[in-house]
Amino acid sequence: MTDYMRKIIYLRKWEQGTQVPGAGYIRLERKKDFLSLSLRVDGDISKGSMVYGVYPVDDGWERLELGKFLQTSCGWDTKIRLTCLPERECGDGIAGIYTGTAEQYWAGQEAGAQLSFEDFFEPELQAAEMYPFEDDEMQWCRQIRPEDLMYLSAPCWRMGNNSFLLQGYYSYRHLLYAGDGARCYIGVPGQYHRREQYLARRFGFPRFKATKKKRVTIGDFGYWLQDVGGDGDDQR
Repeated sequence: MTDYMRKIIYLRKWEQGTQVPGAGYIRLERKKDFLSLSLRVDGDISKGSMVYGVYPVDDGWERLELGKFLQTSCGWDTKIRLTCLPERECGDGIAGIYTGTAEQYWAGQEAGAQLSFEDFFEPELQAAEMYPFEDDEMQWCRQIRPEDLMYLSAPCWRMGNNSFLLQGYYSYRHLLYAGDGARCYIGVPGQYHRREQYLARRFGFPRFKATKKKRVTIGDFGYWLQDVGGDGDDQR
């Protein structure tokens, strides 16, 4: 991998599966350890919309959450540290981009990619109920995804680029939102190991709560928790 990469993917607007007037592009530029993305369209996109990249894997295509872009005077921009990606090389491999919903979205792809973007949209679901613990410390728990963080309390908004949180999500395909009646918490799934404990504390998740009601030992599964305030009754 060289220290520099630059590509442009041109976008079109779609409504109800039909292309409508509207054009734009996204510029991807990697310099050493960062991937910068600049999104420009000649219409408007919903404020806070999640933007996804699509890159090839052995058995087809995988989507990648690129985050919510910040609006600027010219369009929308974001910058990602490569260590926040599931694989460092997948940033260079992005061959398609889309944002929006199945009813209305912007999308584009490199020549020869042959992507069907409708296949990547998921039904809008409420956060799934779940309770992974054997004790009753938490009054409620919900299974969430990184894109759900924007709907939670303000301390959660900044977590979208937390590399420890994203690594846990990519490994187990969910995060935890929970409350004990007094405080609310974001939980990153993982196993109890010394190195993971070090990383969890470094990235703001100092407490490990195992799913089993017993003394914690090396290798136990559970959640690394960050206190995000609130009154513990926020079950949105």
